[in-house]
Formats: sequence, C-alpha cells, structure tokens
Amino acid sequence: LEAHHMVILPMRGSVTQFVGHLLESFRPLADQKEISLTYSVDGPAEEYLFDADKWDKILVNLLSNALKFTGSGGSVAVTLSISPALVATDVSWVRIQILDSGIGITPEDLPRIFDRFYQADTSHTRSYEGTGIGLALVNDLVSLLGGSIQVDSQPGVGSTFTVTLPVQPTSADPGAPTVMLSPKAPVMITPLPAAGLVDHQPHNDWQMPLLLIVENNADLRHFLVSSLSTAYRILQAEDGETGWQLTKSELPDIVVSDVMMPGMDGYELTHRIKTHPDTDHIAVVILSAKAAHHSRIEGLQEGADDYVSKPFHLDELQLRLHNLMARQQKLREQYRQPFAHPHTASPIEVMEDAFLGRVYELLENHLTDPALTVDWLADELAMSSKTFYRKLHSVIHLKPHELIRHYRLRKAADLLRAGHSPSQTAYLTGFKTPSYFAAVFKEFYQKTPTEFAQDGPTRA
Repeated sequence: LEAHHMVILPMRGSVTQFVGHLLESFRPLADQKEISLTYSVDGPAEEYLFDADKWDKILVNLLSNALKFTGSGGSVAVTLSISPALVATDVSWVRIQILDSGIGITPEDLPRIFDRFYQADTSHTRSYEGTGIGLALVNDLVSLLGGSIQVDSQPGVGSTFTVTLPVQPTSADPGAPTVMLSPKAPVMITPLPAAGLVDHQPHNDWQMPLLLIVENNADLRHFLVSSLSTAYRILQAEDGETGWQLTKSELPDIVVSDVMMPGMDGYELTHRIKTHPDTDHIAVVILSAKAAHHSRIEGLQEGADDYVSKPFHLDELQLRLHNLMARQQKLREQYRQPFAHPHTASPIEVMEDAFLGRVYELLENHLTDPALTVDWLADELAMSSKTFYRKLHSVIHLKPHELIRHYRLRKAADLLRAGHSPSQTAYLTGFKTPSYFAAVFKEFYQKTPTEFAQDGPTRA
C-alpha cells in the first residue's frame, strides 16, 4: 500500500450478504462480552462489483474496535444503505455506519485517529493495547477504493464511523470472480486460565526454566505460551497485579511483561521485581508496542534486562530469552567457583550479589554454631523457607543445606592453610566431630584435612 503497488480486484457478489456474513463472525465475541450486535439494511440485495478483500480489512478493523471499546451491556449497530446508480457514471454508493456505545474519543484526539501509529490513550495502564495501525490502514484502503470515511464521537457516549464506498454493476466486468461466502472462523476471546501454571505443556520437565508471561491480550498470551512451552515451564497472568503476586510466590527465572495493562503497568511491575529483595534476581523482558526511544529508556531505567518491541519476531524473542538464561547460568557457575577451587579468593570477598553477600555474612558470623539451620537463615533474611529455597537455587543452583556445607568446607580450607589443625578447624567451622569433618572434607576436596594442609589443594 505504501509503495502504491496495491491494485483493486473487483469481485461479483451481494454487498448486503457479504457485510452480514462478516458481521456474524463477530457474533460469538459480542455474546461473550454481552454486547447487543445488530445489522439493518436499506437497499436491494442485488449483486455488484466490489473488492471483497479490502472491504473485509476495512470492516474487520472497524468492528473489532467497536467491540473492543464497548463494555458489557453496551451495543454495536451496523446499518447499510445503497444509493441508486448515477446515470453518468453507472456507479452506486454503499454507506455503512458502525455505531457503538463505547468509551468514545475526545475532541482533541479525534482529528488524529487516522494518523499512523497515533493512539488516543497513551497511558501505561490502559486496558486496550494496539499499534496505531488499524484506523490508518482503514483510511488508506478507503481512499484507494475511492470512498470516504467520517467519524463522530463523544466521550462516554460512543462513536459512529461512516464509510461510503463505490460499487459498480456486474455488467462492467462479466468475467469477474464471484465472492465466496465460505464459513468464517468466529472472532472470540479465547483466554487461558487467568493466572497460574499452564498445565498442558508437552514437555513438563521440572528442570526446565520457569517463565512468567504477563500479557492482557488473550490471543497474544496464548500464542506466547504455545510457542515457548517446549523450552520453558510457563506461568501466565493477564495483568500486572496478578503477575506481581505470581512472581513473589513462584520466583520464575524470567518474566516477560507487556507494558500497557489495566491497574499495574509493566514498568511498575518491573520496578517492584527489581527492588524487592525476594525477586531482584529475576530477569525481566518488556514486550511492548511502545517502541519509541523514550519508552525503551523508561523500561530499562526501571531495571528491565531487555526490551522487545511489538510486532516482534518469535525467533528473536526466543534467542533473547536463551541468552538471558545463559548469562544467569554463567553467574551461577561464577558464584560456585570459590567453593570448588579453594585456592581462589573466599566467597565473601568477591561476592557482588547482595543477597548472597548477606547469606555469607550470616554464615560467617555463626560459623561455629553446629545447630545453624536453613529455617534460621530464612528468618534472618525475612523470607519464608520456600522463598529462600527457590531464590537460593535460582541464584547459585545450590540447595540451602548444600550451601551451608559448602561454605563450612571452604572456610575450613582457608583455616587449614592458615595453620590450624584439623581438629581446631572442625570446631571452628561448626562440625560436631573431627571424624565427621574429615570424612566430609575428603569427599568434597578428594584429600583428608591433613593431606590438604601438607600438599595444598589440587581439585574440587
């Protein structure tokens, strides 16, 4: 259309039946939203020549908008009238009005609604996301067909879109193909369960990373779930508040979030995730139609790890998610390295992660206590045992009791190198007996404490 290569392809058919058939595909959606959808005709049911494909695009966009912006209990009325053909041109005019009782458009926004990428509601918490392309496309297609479009709207009352399009008599092109009114898939909202773990995944392997998708567009959410469920366990939420509650309770590895959602928007969700001590380790990818530079900067300032603009390529999103997971895995290996290689700097000296730093500080200060428990650590960190377990496993891939033992053994290696005897080292690192300490130490470092002190480390 931009390159002026789109041609008009007339087809033979009844415009009244064509519009009625198209409208019926929206009937299930109207019923689902409890919206009254009516259609009335004033004109003959005879056949004309018209470009059915472009009429379809025009009307689908207008009907979709009318139903999207009309609340439960409202109405959408479609009227069609056909004027007699003018003798001079042999052209008839079809006038289609789509009247809704929806939210309406403000007088300030009305002159710009046909501008490409313009969206009347630019707030982050709006309920209706789009790209600002639909009405611009409608306007361009109407102009291409030689028609006109007008809109009258009042906020809180509704909108009326009036499209006038020319049609020709069938005698103008006797060989034109006939419009086929084949069964059209009904337009419906097909939501997944509002929130929770998607339980119909083909490979529900609990070793796979856990991904939370926060998206209020049910169709896009369904597409993301079905496309990504082979590589991830999937959680999904339809708004920011639900997404936040799921993030806190389930601690996913990655959150993919829309920006414009009712209630809590994606920026606020990202901010909460990145500033809460329970969730600040979780990677966040913003997936939004707000593609402008300042929107990307705003999302990244809130702490998002990546920002992907809609429309997006699925393979690009999959690669970005894979790279985030690979980065997290490298960090885990880096955090575990001081335990596996006792000749390196001690964990507490090189730790950049604030959460692990706090854990190591608690372990360091209570190292001699053989009764130190996972529950005590969780209490000191103001976390539930479940949250502590999941966060620790996500950050370093160790269970809490494993980390306690690893830390004790690494500290023991430092003490042995500093000249302490195996017995002293056992008690200084919280082991109840030197014999048990010796057995655990040898299992981990492949040397007895005495051999380690004499020969130095060779492996872990």
